[in-house]
Amino acid sequence: MTINDFKKEKLLALKNKDQLSGDLFGMIISALQKEEIEKKVKNEELTDADISRILMKMYKELEDDKKMYQDNNRLDDVKNIERQIEILSPYLPKMLSEDEIRKQMDKSKPMKDVIASFKGKADIQLVIKIYKE
Repeated sequence: MTINDFKKEKLLALKNKDQLSGDLFGMIISALQKEEIEKKVKNEELTDADISRILMKMYKELEDDKKMYQDNNRLDDVKNIERQIEILSPYLPKMLSEDEIRKQMDKSKPMKDVIASFKGKADIQLVIKIYKE
């Protein structure tokens, strides 16, 4: 997906009077544009890997917010966060399963190299857990 694809999604959401989706796509667009500006300063282009990394970061932030709201018994906020996660999920890269990670992991390499090889493909915390087993 590109920034323009997300702009189209935002317009569609706003036309359908889906404020929550529109707001989420607005946040995505802002984060992507910020990254794009930072890349241009370095004479680099925004890549699919950059977009995936930003979307995964947003997903993790939403998961953290959801947990915080659950801990504070704010059920309306939990429902909104769950809806945002549901909207964001189709745009996330497919993550490797635990079995797939185990098959691809090379424990003879240093942890730093193993983590780098799974970045953007798997939950890094799961990779670390499997590496330490």
